[in-house]
Amino acid sequence: MDIDSPNRRHLLIAAAGLPLLASGWSAFAADLRGDELPLITTGLEHFAMTVPDVTKCATFYCSVFGHGLFREKDPPLRYYVMIGKAYIAVGHRDGLPKPIMDHYCVTVEGYDRDKMNAAISAAGLTPGGRGLVNDPDKIGLQLLPDPAGLVDTNVPADRILGRGYGLVQPFGMDHVLLRVADLDRAAKFYDRFFARVRARDAGEIWYRAADTTVRLAKAVNGNTGFKRVGIRVGPYDAAKVGKGLAKLGASVAPGASDARLRFTDLDGFEVELVKV
Repeated sequence: MDIDSPNRRHLLIAAAGLPLLASGWSAFAADLRGDELPLITTGLEHFAMTVPDVTKCATFYCSVFGHGLFREKDPPLRYYVMIGKAYIAVGHRDGLPKPIMDHYCVTVEGYDRDKMNAAISAAGLTPGGRGLVNDPDKIGLQLLPDPAGLVDTNVPADRILGRGYGLVQPFGMDHVLLRVADLDRAAKFYDRFFARVRARDAGEIWYRAADTTVRLAKAVNGNTGFKRVGIRVGPYDAAKVGKGLAKLGASVAPGASDARLRFTDLDGFEVELVKV
């Protein structure tokens, strides 16, 4: 299936013999069991990182994306930086001195955790807590019902910045690019959850999650994990944003444009700004 092909949801409805009408979709949605594989997803919803200095990291991302900031009501401190309809979760865990991307999340139509865990187990995989399942490289894929978002234990955080706005206006997630040790082995895992689409970058495998993508690439020197996270933003001036990022301590990759700009944050994570 090509990335520019009709929405996967429409194809699923058509395959079920239902008309492409709101009433038809409602009837189809009502028949979902909650354990459908491949997933019927509404897209990437958040990603989480574990860092040595939670406040420093959250301050950086608020400076880039604006003041939408929440935290856990009770310790330990964990921040949630809003990026439009999605968010970045920033926390810390003892015994993990190095920063890591902890997991990413997609939201799922008609999701039933118990049934989904049973389906995952039947596929020979091991479901974890909080809707998590690890891929062969121990990268966490989290499944949550749509809509997900913040929960009752997440409260507005005190402003950690002065006056002003973020460098860009965020709208949500665009993609995650994962570095895997063995592309074939990883593809067997992800084929269970998502439908493939045409990869626009050579050597990668892409999967559709509604209008977002999960992308796989071969790890270099055995360094598996997150390679990059893409975030959709409004129009911006690449030169101005690049200067702002450099002032914040980030490193901007060569070739930045007013459509796409890549930078490395204070903890070494790569982020791409994708103009909508």
